[in-house]
Amino acid sequence: MVRQAPGRYVIQSLMRASQVVYVFRSEGEVLRLRDLLARTGLNKMTCFRLVCTLHQRGFPEKVAGNQYRPRFSSFMKHRLITRDNIDNVYPNDGLLGP
Repeated sequence: MVRQAPGRYVIQSLMRASQVVYVFRSEGEVLRLRDLLARTGLNKMTCFRLVCTLHQRGFPEKVAGNQYRPRFSSFMKHRLITRDNIDNVYPNDGLLGP
């Protein structure tokens, strides 16, 4: 399957949500909202709303205040692509961040 460049079929909100998901580097890593902002480059309200929405779906776990920890075990139950093998499926084109 060939990955196409962003175009009229790409849903920007999903692209942004994937940025939030992929900034976590390990299962135990705890990030504050400001860390998520720095790593994604997203607007503060956009990032906050995406994190709240993802949290409602079980990823990430809210640790305390504005701190979040990924739940890769529940996330991976659905056989989603991990950060470790994303580049094998989709070559890094800068869309998902560093």
